[in-house]
Amino acid sequence: MENNRKLSRRERVYLQLSELTQQITLKRINSADFREHDAAGIGKCLNITMNNTCMELNALVKDGLVAKILGRPVYFFAKEDLEKVTGVHVSQCIWENYAQFKEAFNMTEPLRMEEKYRQPVADGGGGAVLGKSFAGFVGADQSLKKCIDQAKSAILYPPNGLHTLITGETGTGKSHFAEAMYDFAVETGLVDSSAKFVIYNCASYSENPQLLLSQLFGYKKGAFTGADKDTPGIIDQADGGVLFLDEAHRLSPEGQEKMFLLIDKGIFQRLGETRDYRQAKIRIIAATTEDPKNALLSTFLRRIAVVINIPPLEKRSFDERIRFVFRFLWEESRNIGKPFCVDLEVIKALTLYKCQGNIGQIRGDIRCLCASAYMDHYFREPKEEQVVIELTHLPDSVERGLCEVPFSGNALFQRYTFYQNAFTIVDAAQGGYESLVCHIKNS
Repeated sequence: MENNRKLSRRERVYLQLSELTQQITLKRINSADFREHDAAGIGKCLNITMNNTCMELNALVKDGLVAKILGRPVYFFAKEDLEKVTGVHVSQCIWENYAQFKEAFNMTEPLRMEEKYRQPVADGGGGAVLGKSFAGFVGADQSLKKCIDQAKSAILYPPNGLHTLITGETGTGKSHFAEAMYDFAVETGLVDSSAKFVIYNCASYSENPQLLLSQLFGYKKGAFTGADKDTPGIIDQADGGVLFLDEAHRLSPEGQEKMFLLIDKGIFQRLGETRDYRQAKIRIIAATTEDPKNALLSTFLRRIAVVINIPPLEKRSFDERIRFVFRFLWEESRNIGKPFCVDLEVIKALTLYKCQGNIGQIRGDIRCLCASAYMDHYFREPKEEQVVIELTHLPDSVERGLCEVPFSGNALFQRYTFYQNAFTIVDAAQGGYESLVCHIKNS
């Protein structure tokens, strides 16, 4: 039975939130910044008004599918995905504040998703094991090899490593790469395992530079109206660990100048302090989608010794693109607990279409694809063991992107073993992602 029904607004909101929640780690739970998990952030990604997004999210909370943390802003998480990535049973849907939420995941010994599913593997076949931190990165021995070598050198360089700037288009995986750098620092013993990986999105309060600085550096009582007590900032939280400044180009010139002292001498002042300086030992990793020379102060850039450019999807090899497709299909099979039977033409379409949003978009498009196929599977009688994915399930974005491709690319696929069959089975229950390598290796 074919079903071309478009996803409802509520379904789109849930899928977007589910994708965000799957990227959570316990280190991020120890950080209080989940800006993209509020109604404004989710609505912006989907081009839905904040009010409508909030309405759909609250309906999902009422249905028991979504958990939320009250406060300003209100944060939302896909409940099932939250349980999967933390290994902790989520018994409630509403927390009064972030402290209660954080405590819920410190009460038990959680099973981390990356420890359960990620295994040190050689990506690309025949290469050396890269270690836990960068294990499983698609293109680790190809397009990302130089990037990974740069990252390792920045972490290893004595005495305290080198501050790093990661550049790249939206969706190229900069945040994931930064967290892998932190993991490598912990893995090598250069950063204590108890030290935090603190994420701060500089776009959060970019329209209010003073508020942004107060969040980042903290403030002294009386520094501004409403500052009724001394309040530590993000830098205090990151002391001894790694501070990841996402969208660093949104940091004001004043903010960049205040970072000079921290980078140069490891000292800073909270807003309102004029005499005393505070100390902090922090490794800084910044990320930007803009040209650093145009978006950041030259004096700031001179203090960043290592600049790592993550290539866009169109600059990565054909083999890597195929690996991304199979990786994300495998992840969805793992999430729903069912195997996929994927039409060869679907794999070809996902590999070839123009994906402007890079890895983030292809991951989201594959999730929408799987959701559409699962809906057909759910209503189909008699029930089949496998979820069948056909061309009719492709999201509009893939179809539009495929129309811009000037050729079918059949010759490119003939080198791969999966091309020999009309359908390919992707079943996470049969083993980890590495078990799929045999299906995509050159024949």
